Amino acid sequence: MSSAAPQPEAGVSHQQQQLYAAAPPPAALGQPTAYSQQPQQQQLYNGQPKEWSTGLCSCGGDCGEFCVSCWCPCIGYSKYKTRLESLQLNGTAIPPGEAPACGPPGVLYLAVHCLTGFGFIFDLMARTEIRTRYNIRGNALGDCCTAYCCIPCTQGQHSREIRLEEESVRARTHGGPLAAPGQAAPMQPQQPMQYPPPSKAA
Repeated sequence: MSSAAPQPEAGVSHQQQQLYAAAPPPAALGQPTAYSQQPQQQQLYNGQPKEWSTGLCSCGGDCGEFCVSCWCPCIGYSKYKTRLESLQLNGTAIPPGEAPACGPPGVLYLAVHCLTGFGFIFDLMARTEIRTRYNIRGNALGDCCTAYCCIPCTQGQHSREIRLEEESVRARTHGGPLAAPGQAAPMQPQQPMQYPPPSKAA
């Protein structure tokens, strides 16, 4: 029996331009869930390629995240990369604020950045990975220029794009099915009201 490709779902807030459907867990695909497994690139959004949901310089909404990426880009990379891998491998969203600041991706980023100064290469590879997953317009040259010229802005845009899918996962987990873009949310069947049995007259 063939499985249908996941479709994009509606946003959970009016400020968001796009909300992505959750990826199927690896168990459903017959894949192991070990963290050491190399994540496979998977496209969640079908149709014509689209633009990024937020601009490259739309970092004013989270100054703390921008400052972390500015002073310690290895921490910013570790956080968003770990969140992305959780979605790729398990189809689950890490709770807000619980992504490790010094996870394996961040340690590797720090080592390469300190030894060679080319830590932005990890942001470059992640940007290509995110574009493929969410079917976003772009090319390798643009990814390279963006990651090289402004690491904090690049990491912030990556984090916001990943957050859309995370919010979709949480909404679907806790709030039931979501509506397709531009459609009303499906109505849940209502249970008939239960009335107490009539009391016997004394």
